[in-house]
Amino acid sequence: MREISAGVLPWDFAGAPEERYTYALLFCGEGQYAVCTPELCISVLPGQCMLFRRSRDLQMPAALTGREQGGVLLLDPQMLEIPGVSGDDLPKLPDTGYLLFANPRISTLLQEMLTETYSERMLEHKLAELFLLLAEPLTPAVPRVCKRGEYRIAWDAFQFAMEHMQERITIQELAARAGRSPTMIKLCFQHLFGLPAFAFLRREKMYRAAAMLRETDLRIIDIASRTGYDNCSKFSKAFADVMGVAPRAYRNSAVRSEHKA
Repeated sequence: MREISAGVLPWDFAGAPEERYTYALLFCGEGQYAVCTPELCISVLPGQCMLFRRSRDLQMPAALTGREQGGVLLLDPQMLEIPGVSGDDLPKLPDTGYLLFANPRISTLLQEMLTETYSERMLEHKLAELFLLLAEPLTPAVPRVCKRGEYRIAWDAFQFAMEHMQERITIQELAARAGRSPTMIKLCFQHLFGLPAFAFLRREKMYRAAAMLRETDLRIIDIASRTGYDNCSKFSKAFADVMGVAPRAYRNSAVRSEHKA
């Protein structure tokens, strides 16, 4: 990992975070992240950002669905070398140690800095703009919070369901595997993901089906089978309910977009 400017480092989710950076700024463009304390987990949803002070009580974010688009900047306020910017420009955090908010301009800037190639001078301007926006009043978002135990139950059940998505896994089977009641499984999904278990699992299956439609030449009936449907009509209806368009139309649109690019 290399600093993009003094005191500003993109965090690699696969690597060990650098210890000297005292703040982290997370944004979520797609999917869902979780930042956990020993007792609770705070969800960071699409369109949201979280600024938090790094400590043993706040872990670095975990990507929950496997299709996350977003990123983290680690910040060392004492090392910043951006003209007109000081570490004191960071907003004061509440006693919780984090600030969850939604700001489209900040999300766009973070997306650009982590994915685009800029000259050193342009990057300096982008960082200065980011810190000016952070210095403005930020409206806190109401966090979706669940217990740490609920997070683990729901995430483990979700991972198992996705690893076996060609099978028709029921809530009762997930509950039996976890040694919990079906009611507990449903509550944990609702608290962590904000959706009933069946609706959430169906949505994530359809997102994975969409990736197969874009990225492979598999027949639609084969994609249906891989996502647990033995009936192409039922699969097409489920896909359209989630994606807003039938599988064949979705694939055709993806092919046209690729050719234009």
